[in-house]
Amino acid sequence: MENNTHEYNKASSIVKRLINAAGLTTQSGRILYTDNWYTSVSLARDLYWEYKWLFVGTIIPTEKKGREGYDIPFHKLSKGALRTIVRGWSRRATLCEKRGNCKLVLQVTNWRDKKQVMFLHTHVVEGVGNKTTKRYIKGSRSRVDLPCPAIQEEYKLKMNGVDRRDRDGRDNCTSLRTNRYYLRIWFWVLDGVIFCVFLVVVFFAKEAHRNGSWYG
Repeated sequence: MENNTHEYNKASSIVKRLINAAGLTTQSGRILYTDNWYTSVSLARDLYWEYKWLFVGTIIPTEKKGREGYDIPFHKLSKGALRTIVRGWSRRATLCEKRGNCKLVLQVTNWRDKKQVMFLHTHVVEGVGNKTTKRYIKGSRSRVDLPCPAIQEEYKLKMNGVDRRDRDGRDNCTSLRTNRYYLRIWFWVLDGVIFCVFLVVVFFAKEAHRNGSWYG
């Protein structure tokens, strides 16, 4: 019973249930973007071989250990190692898998921003070069161009809003600790509404400031 519950609650099982419930099993060519809780090599492979979907997700680096099979090839860098690596540094590891005429290219990208950032992806892989992103760096009063992997810009474009919403929900939330599931759902919806109202107010305030007028 415990094993069945564990399998049912696995991130990959949740994603597949959602795909089936939404009737998307025959819609190939889609791209799924996830945060680190859902990201796994098995999910990326299953999405491609079962549905012909591509995958982009972040990974939390783990401590150094023995690697085998489909384990992530990079490990968590120590604080000393991070201090010796300049921001913008990146490395990639690619795994190719063929079945008949189909080819899966699975890539792990390791990037040094303020901290170590890792992506697991089957989208924007192999020969795609670096791009730049705007960042504040020590000694600069304005944002400067920092080298970054192409997948970072792709992930930011699709997931930045979700990450901002999650971060805001952690920092500023109305939730109270309760065992009643419907209250947890209510607080989650309320947080989302307040966040959206805040974004609308900020948008109109910026527009009014730019045009030199105020709404009243």
